[in-house]
Amino acid sequence: MASGYQYCSSLLSCFCGRDAEADLDVSSVVSVLTRQMLHDSVQTRITALHWIYHLYVNLPSKVNHRASTGNET
Repeated sequence: MASGYQYCSSLLSCFCGRDAEADLDVSSVVSVLTRQMLHDSVQTRITALHWIYHLYVNLPSKVNHRASTGNET
């Protein structure tokens, strides 16, 4: 079975192969990932951080926009 990080990487690759800016609601994804940081499992928290990092590397303008607006939806 693939790890959570590998799954996230392959999922993001699908979006980045197309028009990721239009297809992915980064604000919602980051919001869910942020909530995962409260999970009891260390592996879950690490995977959430990897996912956020991966989004930042591949879609920096979307992640930075969310951070600068303080959107916590």
